[in-house]
This record gives sequence, C-alpha cells and structure tokens, in this order.
Amino acid sequence: MLRVRRAGGDRFSFFQIRSLYIAFIILVLFPMGLFLSAPSARAQAQKIQSTSSAAPLKTNITSDTMTHSGDKYYFQGSVLITRGDLTAGGDRAVYDEKTSDLHLIGNTYLVDPAIVINAREAFYNMKTKTGKLYDATIFVRQRNFYISGATIDKTAPDVYQFKEAVFTACDSPKPAWSVKGRTAKVVIGDKLVMKDARIKAGPIPVFYTPWFAASISNKRKSGFLSPNAGFSTFGGAYLDIPYYWAIAENRDATVSLDFHSKRAVGGSVEGRYLEPSGISGSEKLAYLRDWKDRVNYLTLSGSNTWPYAFAELDWANHRDYYKLFDFNFQQSERRYLESKGEGHVEVKDYGKAFIRVRLFQDELDGVQESSVIQELPETGFYFYPRKVVQLLGHSAVFDAQTALDNFWRDQGQTALRLNLAPRLSYTIGDGVNFFQSAGVGVRQYDLMSPGRNINRMVFNYDAALRSRLEKTYQDGITHYIEPTLEFFYRNLSGQAPPMVFDSLEMDDQASFVQASVMNRVKDKSGEFLDMLIQDQFDLKAGRAQPITLSISSSRPATVSGSVTYDPYAGKLQAVQVNSSFKPIPQVLLSIIETYTPVQDSWVHNISSQAVLSSHFTVVNAIWYDTTAGLQQFSSELRYSSQCWGIDLVFNKKPGNTAFFARLRLRGIGGGGV
Repeated sequence: MLRVRRAGGDRFSFFQIRSLYIAFIILVLFPMGLFLSAPSARAQAQKIQSTSSAAPLKTNITSDTMTHSGDKYYFQGSVLITRGDLTAGGDRAVYDEKTSDLHLIGNTYLVDPAIVINAREAFYNMKTKTGKLYDATIFVRQRNFYISGATIDKTAPDVYQFKEAVFTACDSPKPAWSVKGRTAKVVIGDKLVMKDARIKAGPIPVFYTPWFAASISNKRKSGFLSPNAGFSTFGGAYLDIPYYWAIAENRDATVSLDFHSKRAVGGSVEGRYLEPSGISGSEKLAYLRDWKDRVNYLTLSGSNTWPYAFAELDWANHRDYYKLFDFNFQQSERRYLESKGEGHVEVKDYGKAFIRVRLFQDELDGVQESSVIQELPETGFYFYPRKVVQLLGHSAVFDAQTALDNFWRDQGQTALRLNLAPRLSYTIGDGVNFFQSAGVGVRQYDLMSPGRNINRMVFNYDAALRSRLEKTYQDGITHYIEPTLEFFYRNLSGQAPPMVFDSLEMDDQASFVQASVMNRVKDKSGEFLDMLIQDQFDLKAGRAQPITLSISSSRPATVSGSVTYDPYAGKLQAVQVNSSFKPIPQVLLSIIETYTPVQDSWVHNISSQAVLSSHFTVVNAIWYDTTAGLQQFSSELRYSSQCWGIDLVFNKKPGNTAFFARLRLRGIGGGGV
C-alpha cells in the first residue's frame, strides 16, 4: 500500500525519523476532513493495494512537494520513505508504483536494522531489495564497520559489489587505518573479499596483497588476521602474515607466512577442533628454511584431549630453533621440550589402569640427544584408597600403585623397571590426631646393557601427631595454628641401580624427626595467608637440618615461595619466591627471586605493567643472573584506540637484539582492540 503526503515547511532530522513515523500513524486516525482543513496541510493522498498474497506492506512517502504522471510519483524536498523496517530519504525522489523502483537523489540514505547507507544517488527496488549506489558508504551496525565505494551494485538483499572500495572500523572521517581495494564483494552479516588491496595507515599505504578477506560477522569467518612485523640483528626484517580459516563450526585453522630478510623464510599451519563428546585439541606444524646456514627447521606442537586420554607434542628437529627465532621472553630459554601422552581406564570403585609415554629433548648445549632417557612407555595400575580394617573405631586405609617402565635411549644404560608400592594408613583422634602410614616399594630392574637383573626394596614409615588451635578476633579475622610433630623412617635394601632413571631413584636412607607449625589467617572474604615453618633433626647424622619457611598470600600482595636457611653454616640453602603487587593503582609489579647454592647464583626475574593512560600501557621484563649477567630484557609499549592498536616490542638477549610490532586492527580477523 502506498500513501503519499507532502507537509509544507516541516523538516525533520535523520534522528527524528522514528518519531515522525509514529506521529504520522496517530494523525491519520483523525477524520480526514479535520486533517485536510489544517492551514499548513497541502497534501494529496492515494492508496494502492499490494498484489502480494502475504500481508501487504505500507509504503509511506512524505515530502515538501509532490507531483505524479501515470504510475510515477515525483517528490521534492525532505523526502522520507518508510516501508516495513526500511527507512529511506533524500533531497529528491522518483517512485514507480508499478515496478516498485525508487530513485533517490541528493543526501540519500537507506536505513534498516542491519545497516545504514549514505550516498549521493541511489536506485533501489522496494520489492527485490536490489539496486545501485553512487559515492556511497555502508555502515554495518553490528560490527561498527564502514565500507565505501564509488559505485556499488546491490545484487541481492545482503550482497553488494563495490568498485574502488574502502573498508575500515574507524569512526573518524580520516580513519587511522583502512583497506582500499580495486573491487570488493560484501555479504552483510558474513564477509568482505577485496582484490588488489592496500592496507593504509592514515593516508600512507603500508602493505599490498592481491587478495584480502575479512569477517564482518560476529560468527567465526575466514579472513586475514593482523600482520606482525619487526627486526632482529640475527634474522633481519621480520614479517608474519596470518590467515584465519573457519573450516566448520567446530574446526578452524591459522595459516601463516614467516619471513626473516637476512636468512630465512617459511610458514606454519595450526589447526583446532572441538567435539561435543569432549574431544578437543590443536596441532601446529611450522617450517623455516635458513638459506644462510643451509638449515631446515621443523617444529611440531599441540595438545589433544579425549574422554580417557590426552597427548601433548612439543618437538623440534634442531635444539637452537627457539633460541634463534622465537621472540617470546620465556619460550626461547626452555631447558627441555617434552612430548607426552596418557590413556587410562577406570575400574569402578577400585582404581585406574594407565599407560603413558614421555619423550624429552634436552636443549642444553653440550648434551648429546642420544643420551637423554625416554619413557617408552610406562604402564600400571593405581589402586584407590579403601577402608580395610577397623581399629578402635577408626578405619585403616589401603592404597597401592604398580608400574612397569621402559627407560630407553640410543646410547648408554637402558632398563626395564617393575615397581610395586602398597601402603597402609591409619588416623585416630579428633582435636589431637595421630597419623601413621607404612609402605613398601619393591623394585626389580632388567638392565638391558649389560643384561642383568637387580632387586631393591624400600620401606617407608611415617608417624605424625597433629593438632589445631583457633582464635577469632573482633574484626572478623580468624587465626589457625596447626602444630605437627612427625617421625619419618626410610630403609633401603638390595642393590642400587647404576644411574638415576627418574625421581623415584633419588631415595636415600633417612631417619628424622620434623617439627612444623602452619599458620592460617582468614577473614570474611576467605583465607588470605598461609605460613609454614619447619625444621628437621636428622637422627642418622645427629644434627638439625636447615630451617624452611614457606609462605602463600593473596592479600594485600600475592606472594608464594620458600626460603631455606642453614643456621649452622650461617647461609641460605635455597630461595624461590614469586610475588606480585601494586605499589600504586596503575602499576603491577611481579618479582621472581631464585637462589642456587651450587653456583652461588641469584636469578632475578622482574616484570612490570604500567597503565599510563586509556590508550597506553608499558610492559617491561628483565632476567638477570648474578653469575652469567643479563640473560634477557624485554620492553613492550601497547597502544589501543577506538579502532586499532599496536604493540611495539624490544627484546635483548646475548647474541641477538630484536624489535617487532603486532598490529591490531578491529575488524580484521574478528578481533577487538
């Protein structure tokens, strides 16, 4: 249905369109004679019934003046058109009642729930929702994107073909970033694809690609992610161009091109998946060709989880790959790469059978890879704790673990080890309780080079007297003191293995008494401070051992760690403390302190994050060894604005100085700034 009205002299702004439409509906409810007799009303009205079998849509058009010839209506001045959820307007308009073609001229706009279009001129068919736009900009409401073009063909309700297209997420008339293409295809709510595209920082082109795609949907869509660029003294100029591939609702991948101008080129593929059954995982394959040293680097990493199994992969064909080419502060200095997997089967109410594999790569210079021990595999059964005997109204608990390990390497000692470790535990008392446990470890070794068998038995006995004191103060703080007096005894018999295969072999004869006091403090918000002080008296050596203080705090600062001090030698034995706090509201400071007595060395890891303003954040990190000197320094400046951001990173370590940038453009890759 078409309803045409001209209202002399009355003008409405774009933001009053909705109010105008509501007022118009109310006005037509009054008698038409009263409406026509108003002094300012010089209107002509006609009604045309839609031929559609569905409920007809009303097309309402208002303007300053209107004439018509046959099926065509000519509107002049403040043209406003509404039809369903579409609102359109301009300085002039021509509407063909028969074909539903609308021609808008001058300050043209079309608005619906998904988009806002502003154009110099527009041809639009009200039924097919197709047409042509000139010098137009489309604003995508849901994602705050702007896409403009010299000419735009609207070939379907949500499909637009552009010539000389410009895409940005910036609200400014002079956007901080944009992508300009020779042609583009846009599917509203889906994606944008450009040809001959140039990414521009302000007016300056910084990158060219023959093909560019970006998602303009809240859903996962394929498209380029923000590129990373940088420079290092080792590799030269660095460029990383990632492309995101939305394979399916539960699968995606990232494909990247990596380029180091001085020496290497390569790429990577990382795939991810998630199944409703709880199966999930990711895998990454990376390749880099160092043409200067004629080395091919290949890395594999990833993790997979299944209902009764998991697998983690971390492998590199050359140990120096991460040290040379990885900009990550911690990743480049790892000692071991570890790949592992485990599968298990639950035996209801009794225990769990398992099989696991562990492979190590030692990244330390001078270590022969063929000498590193691997577990291929370990299989066994863990028997869950079960109440077995009633003594004085309390139950004794039995648990056990058995495992068969295969320790293998290319060169050196290899072995099979069978370990059986049953244990019986018993606790009596409430306010003051007495705990005892006794366990036996039976280990049999098949040393395959040379071939011989040895046996070893380990007996452990542990007894502890425990109590708990509690006091609540008026301000709601409760203090718990938990003293413990413990006796521990370990005896080893049989022959020791020729080497340490894992931590299980580090047992030693032991007989000591240990006293400890745990302090716990909590308030209405929960427990916020734990502090444990413990000391041992070695009965075998006839002397007290170093004192250890362990602390864990969540307020007012986050602190965790331990300090071991030998009062007889008058020196520290070990320190490991990790703390983080805010000296001022906008600054977060993190400190990790480690002391190793063998090298008599302190390692300081200090990092800070300072929020300078709503746009700028500075992140610094330093790793300093008092013996080896500066190991690594990193400084990062992060800038974020309404539509883009950039991370500028400086990284310094022995033998290499690097600088790189991570560009974050809102709308490219579906990310937000």
